[in-house]
Amino acid sequence: MAQNFIQKGEILEYLVPASTTINSGAPVVIGSRVGVALGKGSTGETIRVQMEGVFRLPKKAATAINQGVAVAWDVTPGDITPTLADGTACGYAFEAALSADTHILVKLAG
Repeated sequence: MAQNFIQKGEILEYLVPASTTINSGAPVVIGSRVGVALGKGSTGETIRVQMEGVFRLPKKAATAINQGVAVAWDVTPGDITPTLADGTACGYAFEAALSADTHILVKLAG
């Protein structure tokens, strides 16, 4: 292995910003990327954020999303949407979700 190899890059160390608490399993926007918190953290603490993999996340109500469709995390309501302009692009629908479904499986883009 190359001497300059650091890690696979699947997990980032993230400093929780001021006036913020992040719960384990919550989506976290880091720049133009979205990952999922692997633990709970509050202001000034460092948490680990998984940037790759498939996660079950809350889905925008009354919205069907087909498998393979690019999706975004919309911070304001706190859900996955197929409307990329409404949030931060985060990956694609790993499985289709019906409009009645409250969650969707998302493959993070990394």
